[in-house]
Amino acid sequence: MDKNIQAVIDIGSNSVRLLVADCKDGLIVPIHKGLNTTRLSKGLSLTHQLSDVAIERTLNAIYEFNIKAVELGANEIYCFATAAVRNAENVQGFIELVKERTALDVEVLSKKGEAQMGFIGVDGEGNRGILDIGGGSTEIAIGDGENTLQCSMDLGAVTALDLYPLGNIADELTLEAMQQWTNSVMSNKASEVLLNSQDVEFVGIGGTITTLMAIELQMTKYDPARIQGKKLTVRIIEKWYNSLIKMPLITRRTLTGINPERADIIIGGVSILLTFMKLFSLKEIRVSDSGILEGYLKTKIDDNTKEMIIDEDLAND
Repeated sequence: MDKNIQAVIDIGSNSVRLLVADCKDGLIVPIHKGLNTTRLSKGLSLTHQLSDVAIERTLNAIYEFNIKAVELGANEIYCFATAAVRNAENVQGFIELVKERTALDVEVLSKKGEAQMGFIGVDGEGNRGILDIGGGSTEIAIGDGENTLQCSMDLGAVTALDLYPLGNIADELTLEAMQQWTNSVMSNKASEVLLNSQDVEFVGIGGTITTLMAIELQMTKYDPARIQGKKLTVRIIEKWYNSLIKMPLITRRTLTGINPERADIIIGGVSILLTFMKLFSLKEIRVSDSGILEGYLKTKIDDNTKEMIIDEDLAND
């Protein structure tokens, strides 16, 4: 094993992701990335429980990624979970099952902690901001690298589908209700961040944003290098939103640039993105393939980064 090779597994609301990287001198150089859509948070907003079927899918994905990380020579394998696990009433049982199946300890990120990890994972200097649209929650963070203001909302692409099932072709009344929901939650929860967001360049991370960029670029195979640093304008976002809501689900599944398993939740995710762009009066947002995985790993290898997240609020929000 190479002591510089480390891995991290992200148990998300929509998917489980793996990053194996060469970590040396505070730098993270990806060796391998993996993604398995397990839809852990499906139905959670209605039942407040992780379903047995979703748990089993997720456990299998974690197990496989753990083996992959070992095969690639990872000296350390970290594992963290976000909104789905954080919000579930049966969280402890799930954590125990992961430990039993894989011997991994799961760290459940707090809301502010999740926002901070995303911020740390995006390269940049000076005053900047991130938007992270996930399956079960959406995070916004702004700051200069030393002082950061975070906001986490129970807005997510999977949650949107649970609460507002759009059907094969988006039903107009349901779509309108979804839009009202995203606007109401974000207007209320993000008000403090909004007041401090003047002259801030925002970077978008997470599957909704990278997928939309991949669709716009007509990518037949996802390439992080082509995604990194590109910009989505409001015009592009609106163009695809208006196209997606008119497409049958089967057509969305076959769009160039989209993972077919994301086709049913993409409208909800883009609705959240559009709400953000309009509320924050943004004309464009820069896209980043790197995000919370890289941010989490940085906190493990970089003493300076560790100091950024020593905040009592992170454990008590």
